[in-house]
Amino acid sequence: MGVRGRVVGMGFTCGSFPEGTHMCLIYDDEEQRLNIISKFIESGLVSRERVGYFADETEPERVYEWLEESGVDTSEPRQDGRFQVLAAEDVYCPDGEFVPEKMLGRLRAGYDDAIGCGCPGIRVSGEMSWALRGLPGCDRLMEYEALVNDVVSEYPVTAVCQYDARRFDGATILNVHRVHPMMIVGGQIVRNPYYMRPQEFLKDRPSTALNREDARPVEAVWPHGRRAVTEGARDRGGRSMRDVLPSPGSGLSPICGAREGRAGDRRGETL
Repeated sequence: MGVRGRVVGMGFTCGSFPEGTHMCLIYDDEEQRLNIISKFIESGLVSRERVGYFADETEPERVYEWLEESGVDTSEPRQDGRFQVLAAEDVYCPDGEFVPEKMLGRLRAGYDDAIGCGCPGIRVSGEMSWALRGLPGCDRLMEYEALVNDVVSEYPVTAVCQYDARRFDGATILNVHRVHPMMIVGGQIVRNPYYMRPQEFLKDRPSTALNREDARPVEAVWPHGRRAVTEGARDRGGRSMRDVLPSPGSGLSPICGAREGRAGDRRGETL
């Protein structure tokens, strides 16, 4: 295993965070997404971590191109194997079926392999739109996302899961919030006020699937609209992320960096 308690930079926000941080990026702005993800990848490469990007809506070669356009030099890490861009479907469904247990095993093996090769850690980011194709097992995506939180406590893969709010239905977006202890809001990492621990989320759930029965758009499930979702919507106490995050001109700055305790112990706070 790597160094316990290691902290890492994310690139798109200040400070350092515990490796193994599991985050969702729910977006409807492509420029903002590319800015966040390019800096996340660059930060990992600069730290000599192993970095994996799982592309779906973006062709793998195009990922290399926009990183180069963003000023991220990928030539050396591509040559030495520290950086790979792979088709998401090949990663999550290599046999044409999504099996959460197998994918969780690949996360564990990927971490062990990276450490064994001398990398200090590993980070990944995936475009999750592959799950919309209806491949066998895709209805277990939220189960997988919930269980990732148990895996990264022992095999600390730092991960950003990307969900396009324009493509996923509102019920699925709600579940995405429930299974990620951290969320990226306005370029900041926020403790997710909706997060449910895996045992709580999976208890008595006949399905943790992409919701096929409730295919209503985001706006129908989140009364404050799509922009509210991409800014964190509202927690159970009615607070929006605008309430949780310092407002411009307030004279307050978000708290940056790692704190003691496990990720997700305090909800609705910036780190």
